[in-house]
Amino acid sequence: MHILGEGRGQIGLISWDDYVPLNSPARQIDKFVDEMDTSYFIYSSHDSVGRRPYSPKDMLKLYLYGNDKGIFSSRRLERECEENVVVF
Repeated sequence: MHILGEGRGQIGLISWDDYVPLNSPARQIDKFVDEMDTSYFIYSSHDSVGRRPYSPKDMLKLYLYGNDKGIFSSRRLERECEENVVVF
């Protein structure tokens, strides 16, 4: 139904998780959102035409990370996702 994020699991011989510091806010945000009751996200609707939407849980993580870093622009968040391994 939604496009799910890849996470920081192992890709080939490299584990992206090793590049994220243990005290990173991204880890805290991941844990916080994963432990939240997000069953109400099931009711989010989208059109059957076009590209599927991203997972609301992943988007919430991204917006919380951006808010923590003072990034409020969607374009700057997109750029941060492309450049920063911590974000994805």
